[in-house]
Amino acid sequence: MVRIPPMGRFRSLGWLLIGLIGGLLFSSFASSYQPNGHIVVGGTGRTLSVVFLLGDSEILVGGGSVPNDVVELADRSTVPWQRPYELLIVPSWDTEHVPGALSLIERGAIRSVTIVGPVKSDPVWTILERQAELHHTAVRFITEPSRLLLDQNTTLELLPSEAGLVTCLWSGPIVVEVRDQRASVQLAYHCGKPTTAVVSLRQSSLVDAPLLIRPRPRRAQELVNSARYEIQLDRGEQVTLRLGASELRVRRDKVVTAPTAAPGGTQGQ
Repeated sequence: MVRIPPMGRFRSLGWLLIGLIGGLLFSSFASSYQPNGHIVVGGTGRTLSVVFLLGDSEILVGGGSVPNDVVELADRSTVPWQRPYELLIVPSWDTEHVPGALSLIERGAIRSVTIVGPVKSDPVWTILERQAELHHTAVRFITEPSRLLLDQNTTLELLPSEAGLVTCLWSGPIVVEVRDQRASVQLAYHCGKPTTAVVSLRQSSLVDAPLLIRPRPRRAQELVNSARYEIQLDRGEQVTLRLGASELRVRRDKVVTAPTAAPGGTQGQ
């Protein structure tokens, strides 16, 4: 029988642990990496939140009404070296997103918060600003259309109004529109050219796009929409949209309405 000296035994265990950790990190990276970036939409309480992972940018739209849900979404959508997120975008009219935003700030999960749209004298925004200052998180307010250039082919545009928020992601021919609007109010802005997919954070809305992603309907009047494809998410559920060179890919089993012909620009798999 060969005896391993104590030091050699510890060294062997050390290399074994390094190998295990390296394997876990590599598998996590391989499962999350997409060459053209991807989008993760998740149910975060009564709302949806959207994670944009594009190039070197990690951006979250919507804080969600349940703190644990948005924290879990943020963690599951990224690997450790992608955190903290560069930016959290919150619509000014919708205080449902404040609980999740506060939790992300307190955990150090984001570097900055942008509040989009006119801010009224609601004490929740004062609380958010104080918490952000305490945790060294930058806060800024945007009331005019603004654009963020993420890479040479990808732009994120913020279109605020008193009726809500439209966020437009432009990636080559693909356009993804994120809406958060007041009930029974038409938004003044939209993304312009034909939209590939619309994500509605709060409620159903008529859309002129092949794909609509929204919270699962709770009332009969929320069942009608004009999208050819639809994905409905409950709290804790999520779906990943993969950006190709000229198409948006989504798992077919996530779609609740499946037409016989695939709409242009959107492909199930």
